[in-house]
Amino acid sequence: MDEISERSFPFGQTLGPINGTVKCRDKLFAMPYTSDGVMLYYRKDLLEKANIEPPKTWDEMREVRDKILPKQKGMSCYGGQFEK
Repeated sequence: MDEISERSFPFGQTLGPINGTVKCRDKLFAMPYTSDGVMLYYRKDLLEKANIEPPKTWDEMREVRDKILPKQKGMSCYGGQFEK
C-alpha cells in the first residue's frame, strides 16, 4: 500500500480518536470519510438524589444502574445507536 501525505487531509477538522484509526506505525494509509459520536444521557436528578457522581466507565455505569434502577417503579434502562 502507498502512504498518503498528511498534507492532503485536514486532520484539524476531525476527531482525534478517529485520526488514530487510519495510521499504522505513524504513517497515514487511509482517510476517514465519516464518523459518528456517541453520547450518554442520564437523569441528573436521580444521581443527585442517590448522592452518586456520573459514571465515567462502563463498569461504573453498570454499578450506578444497579443502585438506582431497582428503586424506580416503572423505569428501565436501555441503550442503542441511531443513524442520522
